[in-house]
Amino acid sequence: MSATDALYNRPGPNRLRQADAYRTTNRQDAVKIRFAKEGIGAEEPISVPGLLKRTVNNYGDYPALRTKNGKNGYYTVTYKQYEEKVHQVAKAFIKLGLEEHHSVGVLAFNCAEWFYSAMGAIHARGIIAGIYTTNSADASSHAQIVVVDDAKQMDKIHAIRDKLPNLKAAIQIQEPYAPYLKKEDGYYRWSEIESMNVSDVEEQYKTRLENVAINECCCLVYTSGTVGMPKGVMLSHDNITFDVRGIVKAMDRVVVGSESIVSYLPLSHDALKGTLVKSLQDARPTRFMGVPRVYEKFQERMVAVASSNGSLKKMIASWAKGITLKHYMVSQGKSSGGFRYKIAKSLIMSKVKQALGFDRVLTLASAAAPMSPETKKYFLSLDLKIVDAFGMSETSGCHTICLPDSEKTEESLDDDCWLHSGDLGYVDDKGYVSLTGRSKEIIITAGGENIPPVHIENTIKKELDAISNAFLVGEQRKYLTVLITIKTEVDKDSGEPLDELSHDSSVWVKSLGVEHKTVSEILAAGPCPKVWKSIEDAIKRANKQSISNAQKVQKFTILPHDFSIPTGELGPTLKVKRNVVSKMYADEIEKLYA
Repeated sequence: MSATDALYNRPGPNRLRQADAYRTTNRQDAVKIRFAKEGIGAEEPISVPGLLKRTVNNYGDYPALRTKNGKNGYYTVTYKQYEEKVHQVAKAFIKLGLEEHHSVGVLAFNCAEWFYSAMGAIHARGIIAGIYTTNSADASSHAQIVVVDDAKQMDKIHAIRDKLPNLKAAIQIQEPYAPYLKKEDGYYRWSEIESMNVSDVEEQYKTRLENVAINECCCLVYTSGTVGMPKGVMLSHDNITFDVRGIVKAMDRVVVGSESIVSYLPLSHDALKGTLVKSLQDARPTRFMGVPRVYEKFQERMVAVASSNGSLKKMIASWAKGITLKHYMVSQGKSSGGFRYKIAKSLIMSKVKQALGFDRVLTLASAAAPMSPETKKYFLSLDLKIVDAFGMSETSGCHTICLPDSEKTEESLDDDCWLHSGDLGYVDDKGYVSLTGRSKEIIITAGGENIPPVHIENTIKKELDAISNAFLVGEQRKYLTVLITIKTEVDKDSGEPLDELSHDSSVWVKSLGVEHKTVSEILAAGPCPKVWKSIEDAIKRANKQSISNAQKVQKFTILPHDFSIPTGELGPTLKVKRNVVSKMYADEIEKLYA
């Protein structure tokens, strides 16, 4: 019997189920796994519960997670404690009625209970399904159990409870609790889950764990829906654990017990409130992943702080940034032995990293959208190298349990299991791959020209720092137009854009010789001719960089507020939802073509 055959004849959770195909749209099915002859693909696969158990056996007393306890304090949970909490939650979910291959929906911002719920659902042979807090309660319609973080989210569930036939329990994490929370009505407090007597389901839980298989679905994620409705993607245990293995093998200088990451995406509440830097300063992560918009926000903040410095500090900072950027551009980041770079790094850039919470960081990665070369160069000048992480929800691991929509699955995944991602990009003469956008984002004009919007939008923003978003329009139109939003301050509680101009915008407006302090003042002034001309000139400069007349922007308008998640223009990963923006600002768009 081969090692692979043995995987089919052992009890779970580290077993394989017999399967006939490499893909499925049924959450109860298993899929075949391709094994390589060597390398990571030849290693024995492992389930999520199996990986946690192995981690507990090897590193049980190491910290698994730290979370805030009140305003200033943190408390730490070890892997042993983490496993105990997961087992308790898994048994509680079973007792509340969670069936095998059915889902637990979590409608909450990042918190420890999110992790316990996710792992508990998987250990109970269920499926974890994360739900964005901006979603309606309809997103929970197929879940048997829903975990929410506060009364606001619980109200969403309560309002349509009679339309959720599968729902057996709804659990609220944080106080103050909704007044209608009663166990007899299927509403629970998280503390009741932690203290629940689960002795009567011990054997059932043991059986469930033994039935878990590596090649069956354990997680349901939804794409961000930037160019259409979100798609559900089913991921197996192996999808997740294979990815983890690959990431760890690719990491530099892994130090057991000293690694630290910050969990804040895709539920970027922390980032939008402007408190992410404080969290980073507290955690001092060794690895950090962000979407391009998060790095752009860092850049805006750093530029604003630098502009308030005295002339001597500005001169020193400019010298250090220039030396550091040259080091990376000329020596490609290899040790050049340059004395000036060493001085800049040790005396200046070390303080910048400390201010950002990146003084221990070994890996900085960007994902979900292309990052502009300007942003990358800015961080290189701070001695912070950002690498691109290419991938999709649908490509997590060596195989994918595909979308729960057979037609879309057939379109996306061919018979040889190659996934057609829809990415646009190019390979340069040195073999480097660059992604520039998505095929679904392509604008086809009335003249039949194919226009990639992201490149044009980024070029416009590069020409004027005060522009927050440039949204290109032109589908089946005779010419291109663009919707412009100006950078403003953000409400720290709600994440909504305010009317007040940001620091960048204020500096820009003053340089034009006007004293407007808000977007509404700019628009009320006609809009302001000087502001209008400055934006117009930036677009003209961008047009000069176009490769054809068809890619030149002819008209623009200024929108009354910036894009955001609360106002609907941005998805949870801070990417623009193009279909939503086109509908939301349809009147403004039509005026540009009148």
